[in-house]
Amino acid sequence: MNQETPALENEKAPGSATADVRERPAMLSCDQIQIPARQPYDVYAKLEDPMGVLSVALGQWEDRDDSKAQPDVRRAANTAMAAIDGMLRDLHAMRARLVSEIRGSDDATAARVDAMLAASARTARASLADTPAAGFLRTAGGQFDAQADPEAWIYQ
Repeated sequence: MNQETPALENEKAPGSATADVRERPAMLSCDQIQIPARQPYDVYAKLEDPMGVLSVALGQWEDRDDSKAQPDVRRAANTAMAAIDGMLRDLHAMRARLVSEIRGSDDATAARVDAMLAASARTARASLADTPAAGFLRTAGGQFDAQADPEAWIYQ
C-alpha cells in the first residue's frame, strides 16, 4: 500500500522560479568551514602491485608467438587490461579526491578574502566618516552636507 502525501499549498519546489529565496543555504564564514584531516596520497602503495602484475602480463604478451595457439598469453593480455583498468580507477579516485580538496581549499580562501575585504571596507568607512568628500561641507551638527553654506564653516 503506497500512499502519496499531498503537497502543502505554500510548499514550493526547490530550484523553481517561485522558490523562496530563504531556502538557499547561507554562505559559511571561514570559521564554519571544516576541512577533514588529511590522509596521505599513497600513490606508490596503490599502484605498486598492479604495476607489477601489468609488467609481467605485458612481458608475456610481448613474447607471444602468433603462429601457434597460446591461451595463457591471451589470458595475460586480459590480465594486463584488468590491471590497467584498476590503476585507472585508482587514479580517477585520487583525482576526484584532489578536486574535492582543491574546492574546499578555494572555499576557505574565499571566506578569508571576504573577511579581509569586509574588515577593510569597515575601516575605510570609519576613516571616511571624518573626512569631507569633495563638494561637501561640515554643518554645525558635525555632518557633511553638499547643500550647506560654503562660508558657514568660517563662523563655527
